[in-house]
Amino acid sequence: MANSPSVQEWQGACCVLQATEELYLEKLPAVQKISGFLGSTAEYVQETEPKIYSKDWIDLTFWEPYCKISWLVDADIARRQIALGYLHTLKKGQPVA
Repeated sequence: MANSPSVQEWQGACCVLQATEELYLEKLPAVQKISGFLGSTAEYVQETEPKIYSKDWIDLTFWEPYCKISWLVDADIARRQIALGYLHTLKKGQPVA
């Protein structure tokens, strides 16, 4: 077969797969911690602030290490003033009036 991969190509593919597996195993604990924190944050907000809880909102706040008000507005989660209140509530850990 003229189009069959060569031994070198198979070895290269195996190296790529091995590197992928090693990276996966290295990063998996961090991903699991982030996932757990996301879940506990969602539970906390749902229990303490049911008025402002939204899965989309919680997911968006984990998209970056910070969350901009405009992101909540652009995602149609809240209007600007309400989004500002939501973020202040999370930051302070105080209930929304």
